[in-house]
Amino acid sequence: MDRLRNSRGNMVKTNKLIDSALDGVLLTDEAYSLVDESGDDALGTREAIQTLLKRMEDDRSRLVVILAGYPNEMESMIRSNWGLWTTNRNDTAVRGLRSASWERS
Repeated sequence: MDRLRNSRGNMVKTNKLIDSALDGVLLTDEAYSLVDESGDDALGTREAIQTLLKRMEDDRSRLVVILAGYPNEMESMIRSNWGLWTTNRNDTAVRGLRSASWERS
């Protein structure tokens, strides 16, 4: 999802990226970088996150989303967006690293 940073109108770009991941996995490393710590959405990524959340719901039988990053930064990201916070979340430790993945049942 690096392609989504630093631009506006991210809904179309996000949808195209998600379309390419259908029936597969969408992995976003350093996912916390999609959230501006100041909360002012200077990077214009709030729209990308909202689009991702909607598509996770709409395409839950065809899409696996893995958001990965450092634990503290990921926790801040998750807490910054109610949709991320309330989504069914599974934390997984992998060889000393912690990644967060969300899935809908």
